[in-house]
Amino acid sequence: MAEQKPKTLLQSYQALPPKTRLLFSVSVLAFAGLGMLVSDQLEQRIPANVRQEQTKPPSS
Repeated sequence: MAEQKPKTLLQSYQALPPKTRLLFSVSVLAFAGLGMLVSDQLEQRIPANVRQEQTKPPSS
């Protein structure tokens, strides 16, 4: 019995049925888009300079 080489990530992805690949790709894009929207909302609520002041250690 010959040993099989492990598949690469690309080969594993290409072995999926087309519908599954499409759903996976759309899900990854939706997750990335949602992350960008959430980060923009957080940036508006807590500007970068305010966050830096909050994280500075108190000086004695």
